[in-house]
Amino acid sequence: MNAINAVIDTLNVPPAVKTDLSRFIQELITLYREDLHSITAFGSSVRGEYREKTSDLNLLVVYHDLEIADLARVAEVARRWQRKRNFAPRFLSKRNLVDTARYFQVDVLHLKHTSALLFGHDILGGLPESLPDMRWQIAHETKKIRMRLKQQFWRTAGDRAAMAAVIARRSSSLVSLLRATLYLAERQYHETPWQVIDAASRNLGIDAGALERLLALKHAARPNAAELNEAFTALMNIIRALDAKIETIPA
Repeated sequence: MNAINAVIDTLNVPPAVKTDLSRFIQELITLYREDLHSITAFGSSVRGEYREKTSDLNLLVVYHDLEIADLARVAEVARRWQRKRNFAPRFLSKRNLVDTARYFQVDVLHLKHTSALLFGHDILGGLPESLPDMRWQIAHETKKIRMRLKQQFWRTAGDRAAMAAVIARRSSSLVSLLRATLYLAERQYHETPWQVIDAASRNLGIDAGALERLLALKHAARPNAAELNEAFTALMNIIRALDAKIETIPA
């Protein structure tokens, strides 16, 4: 566990979370030592954006082989730590991850650039990169958000908590798609949201001020109705701009 704890210490999370993460990983290893291929932390805990009360601690847990029945052994352990610390493990088999990687190139891109191997063998480095598939996924996800955003607005209008939750989810997805689009355009990965905002403004024509306000609103205590309505409008405008831009970027 010393090597695992050394990597955990590099994560940008509070000491108590690090201690509990070490315990959770030890439980996984005890349950699945022979079948466990790797455990990898990714996302906000690696990028330095983790917030203890609102962020999930994302983990990729890969098995040599994994069936639905196998998850019964870990279900209660995972639920307990999810309730206590917002640990969010994604359980996959090695075959499943390798076979589906080309269809989730945006996700693979982010995993490769913002992850920390906690246990086992590196599987992410060997996953193939396909820029045409990445471009297709960006276009698909952008159009999906564009189609759903107005429906989400009328369904949540007047419910400030629900509106804020939609804005938080969609803003995070938007930053992820902008990162991937910038990678396609520049072959450079921008890690922090502020790097994404700056590069998206310069190279994609995205309204930096609107994007900054969206990200600030994610952490606002009680945004008012006018701010939420403006945020939905800003989201739609940026999504439309990205939808048009991705069609012009060669892969």
